[in-house]
This record gives sequence, structure tokens and C-alpha cells, in this order.
Amino acid sequence: EATSSKNQSTRFETFHSIRYYNTILDSTFPMPTTVLAHDLLQGIGVSTLETLGWFQPIEMHAWRNFIVNHACMTHSRIEDEKLRIAVLKTLCREWKARKIQTAKLVKKPEVTNRRSVSAGNKSTTNSDKKSSGKKNSPSAPDKKSSTTPTTTTTAPTKSVSIKDLLSNKRCIPFDSSEPSQFAAETPTSLYLNSAYLDAFANLPGGTQFKKVSQSVTSAGVTDDFLIELGVRRYVAIEFLFANLDRLSWSDDPKPMIDYLVQADSIGLTPTDLAKLKVSEYLPAENGGQFRPSELHLANGELRLFPFCKLLQWPHASHTSSQGAFLIKIGVRTHPRLLPLLQYISNDVTDQETRLRSLSYVARNLERQPTGVCGGVYASEYANLRPSMLKSLKILPCQTRNMLSVHPSGTLMDEVRSPQHCYSNLSCMA
Repeated sequence: EATSSKNQSTRFETFHSIRYYNTILDSTFPMPTTVLAHDLLQGIGVSTLETLGWFQPIEMHAWRNFIVNHACMTHSRIEDEKLRIAVLKTLCREWKARKIQTAKLVKKPEVTNRRSVSAGNKSTTNSDKKSSGKKNSPSAPDKKSSTTPTTTTTAPTKSVSIKDLLSNKRCIPFDSSEPSQFAAETPTSLYLNSAYLDAFANLPGGTQFKKVSQSVTSAGVTDDFLIELGVRRYVAIEFLFANLDRLSWSDDPKPMIDYLVQADSIGLTPTDLAKLKVSEYLPAENGGQFRPSELHLANGELRLFPFCKLLQWPHASHTSSQGAFLIKIGVRTHPRLLPLLQYISNDVTDQETRLRSLSYVARNLERQPTGVCGGVYASEYANLRPSMLKSLKILPCQTRNMLSVHPSGTLMDEVRSPQHCYSNLSCMA
């Protein structure tokens, strides 16, 4: 009861609407009106409430259904930031606990079902027995009926998922360099704090990508929980393809490649990879954008061949994660053999360039001790048609003109195809 000193009148407050008390959550959290006030709980004591059996401890799902509609989770006000993060941390912890519990139930479904049925039957029988011939007190709820909830009231299958409860609410704090009228955003509007977004930092038209605030991650809210709510792990590959003409990576494609490497580690689909292989979006050193199969990872040896288009990223090593991904989508480490041999045959005029080019080919044929070629060019060389090989004048050689006035003939330098050359000097006649 409460007494007003002005009117000398007494006001009585009843517990008619109170159903729960809170012992599992922070006392500073907002609570439904059906929960006993914390100061009254301290005054009465939990043991007294348990003895009287008037109220039940509030269950987590009941508070969860309340808090997701509280102003701190719906109005995105800056003054609610601390409370909002604390609520997210609590919901994350509860989500992880439910996930572990569900996993345990899945492991032993038959045993769990038998126990549930048995417990349910027993509970129903006891309740029927106790309710026969006995009236409940009008002034207080029955102790045993209120403290022993039935199996069906807490069945996980009837609970609404946390994603359904929060996916459309501005409840996730975010970091942004631009001013915003909101202190929080909907989960699907945000990316993980660890997401790589540098590739889209300078996108024309004012498009901005927002990350979950570092304070959320530091508080212990996990990436798995945020993803469950709908927070994105990386920018959709469809956005990349839709904006290739608006994005400029001609000077430094590294941010884009880093983004694609991260997206692939999470899981690019076969369709995504197929589109990456045929789209023209990678810059070459001398300008222009090309599909991956038209470009080569830059290295000193390939600069010898002017027909090779080199990727505008001179430090991309094939052993790095970026290099491995570029090779995966089709960027070449070596030029094709036939164009290389045609270049040596048709375009090279000086002896030094020809010898360096032939040395490159020889190293990549890598003849094994058994005499079989096993390098990167082995298969291509083996599949060259004899007529094609005969037309490729690539080997410098010497011939002897026996019609010369010189007694032993005159030696002449020539360039011939491999089929017209011999390694045995005695063949020179």
C-alpha cells in the first residue's frame, strides 16, 4: 500500500497482474509489466516467493519476446546504445545455449521422445488426481500447478526464431564515417565487422556499405549469431557484376581480388565462378579490361613476349592466396605454347631474343630422366600436328654448302623447324 501526504488517502497495489519474478537476467534490463519489480523481489525474497508459489521465474523466451519489441531494439536511438548491445549479448548467449540443446536432442531423438511422453503422461495424471475434489485459492495461484509447466508450453517447435523477431528491426549498432539519423540498422542492411569492403569504398553514386559496430563484436556478440539474424558476410557477387562499369580498378585491382578471395573462402557458387571466368573486368598493364584467361600473372620472363597481356598487379605471386584464386578463375602463369612458337618463328629477328625464348620453352618442357617431357608445355607440344611443327622455324642451325669453292664447303647460319634439324654433327654433309 502507499499513502499520499497531500490527500491523506491510501492507494493499494495488488499483484493481480504479476505472474513472474526475475532471477536470471540483469536487473537493469527492461521487464514486462507481468514481472515483479526488482525492489519488491529484494524485499520479499526469492525463498518466500518459492514457498508461496504465487509467481514463476520468468522464462527466457518470454523475456525475449518482450525485449525485441522494446524501444531500445526498435527506435534506434543513440541513448539506448549501451542497453542495446547488452541485450544483443544476452540474446546471443541464449541462442548459443538453445543451439547446443537442440544438437543434443537431435543425437538421441528416440530416448528424448520416450522421456517426454512418459513425463507428460505422469504430469497429466498427477494434475488430474490433485485437481479432483479440490478448489484453488481465489487470492493466490495454486503453487504446484504454477511451478510445474507442461511439456507443450515450452516445446522448441512452437518458439519463433530470433531471426524472425529481429530481422526487420533497426537493432544492430553500426560503424560509419558518414552522419546518420539512426544509431542502429536492420541486420540485412549490414555487413560483419570483419567483412572486406575496401573494393567498394569509392563506388560512384553515394552507395555506402555499413559494418556492424566494433563495440558489438567486442561485447562478445558472435559472427554466427549476427549471420543468423541476417547480417551479410560479403557483398553479393551480383552487385559486383552489375557495377563493373562503375568500378575502377585500373590502377590497383588488389582490393577487388582480396574481396573475391574472401568471398570464395566463404563459398562462391559454381555459377559465380563461371561468370568470373568469362567476364571482362581485370585490367592489363597497358590498359583495357579483359577476361581472366586473356591475362598472365606478371613476371620478368613474360615481359620478353610482347603478345602476352600482363595483369595490372606486378606483385601477384602464384603461391599467394590471391595468385591461387586468379589461377583458379583462369589467369595464366605461362603463355600458350603454339602462339609462343609462332612468335619465335615469325617475329623474332635477333639471335639473343630467339635464344632466350627457346630457353624459356626448354625449361617448361622439362625432359625427365626417362626421356619423356613432363613440364607445363609437355601436353601441348605432344599434341602439335606434324605439319604445324614442320612450319615453325624456331631453331638456329648451320648447314654446309658443298657446292662452295671451299674444299670442305661453306657453313651457313639458318633457322629451321625441329623436324629439319639434327643434334649429331656428322649428319652435316
